Amino acid sequence: MIVCIVAYMAFVSPVAMLLCVILIAAGAGKYFKDRAAYDQGLQDASKQEDELFESLDGLLKGFKELRINKLKSDDVFEEFQSTATRVRDVRGRVMILFSNNIIFIEMFFVLLLGAVAFVLPVIATSFVGTATKIVAAILFFFGPLTNVVVMIPLLSQVNVTVENLRRLEAMLDGALAKSAGQEASPLVDMSSFHAIRFEGVSFTYRDPDGNATFQAGPIDGEVRRGEILFLVGGNGSGKTTFLKLFTALYWPAEGAIRVDDVAIGPANIQSYRNLFSAIFSDFHLFDKLHGLSDAAPERVNALLQLMEISDKTAFRNGRFTNTHLSTGQRKRLALIVSYLEDKPVYVFDEVAADQDPQFRRYFYETMLPELRNTGKTVVVVSHDDRYFHVGDRVLEMDYGKLIDLPQRR
Repeated sequence: MIVCIVAYMAFVSPVAMLLCVILIAAGAGKYFKDRAAYDQGLQDASKQEDELFESLDGLLKGFKELRINKLKSDDVFEEFQSTATRVRDVRGRVMILFSNNIIFIEMFFVLLLGAVAFVLPVIATSFVGTATKIVAAILFFFGPLTNVVVMIPLLSQVNVTVENLRRLEAMLDGALAKSAGQEASPLVDMSSFHAIRFEGVSFTYRDPDGNATFQAGPIDGEVRRGEILFLVGGNGSGKTTFLKLFTALYWPAEGAIRVDDVAIGPANIQSYRNLFSAIFSDFHLFDKLHGLSDAAPERVNALLQLMEISDKTAFRNGRFTNTHLSTGQRKRLALIVSYLEDKPVYVFDEVAADQDPQFRRYFYETMLPELRNTGKTVVVVSHDDRYFHVGDRVLEMDYGKLIDLPQRR
């Protein structure tokens, strides 16, 4: 419609059309200059909103800590308020710029109409007879062009959103591409292994700039079938990183993991992971026994009674009736699920830390030996050195290095 109107104006009066095109070009130049600032403002607002959501996430997750510490609470709320204020200010500036652009366009059309109605008749006397037609064309021209101008900032907001979604999609596609070969590979039974070997395995944490912050390894050693290993070490020594490498949740930056003489790679990594049943320190407890649809309710309820939590929850209709338990009780329920999975290798990260002395003794002196007697391999992160005699070996992580300690009987 805009193109047709300009063509009509050129047919009626080339001089008027030329004047309109010059003025429109000048106005468009200023508009697009302001639009660049508008687009940048939208990008800045998006980043500020990300910070606001991170601050809100910390506010919600750290509610207990804030509730008992007034100074910490005031500081966090002040930071949250500061971030919210920045978001408001950035968004405010962007919307003011958007409003100014709309006002500029309306003023521009008033000036354009004034130039056509009052300036052109003075410059070109032949234009007097066609002034009415040109003014009518400009008035008709005003509607569709205003719609285009108004939609451009909305399109900019859409573009910012689409760009954020594109980055997220690229991250997901990258992760999917890495796992596609793993998912497609058929599972291979590795349960009859004799030893899992680490050969120069290392893993490095890096900050957003790519600088190394912590390195675990190189690690050399083996975990033999049917033994109980205790893993010790201070906070930040690399115990969790070792467990993630051991279970192949982290892929080594260097070195290799072998099951007997078979190297673990993309083609068989899922088969390797299938060896493990793990309870990490940040484990999640499902209310349903996923992957264990054939578990007999009588057996599950018997285990609940054995773990002394049958008065807290029960197993009915394929689900646990209650998973809102204390930390120690949740770990006992996780032990039941892990036991039912019946995997060759068990990984327990501080499972006994929140238990009473009676159950702790049962875990170390009864449950672990029973698992070993059935041919299971167990790796336990623990600091209960009074029970280390139950294990076959004690491994220590120290600044990312794995040390095989002499066993104390």
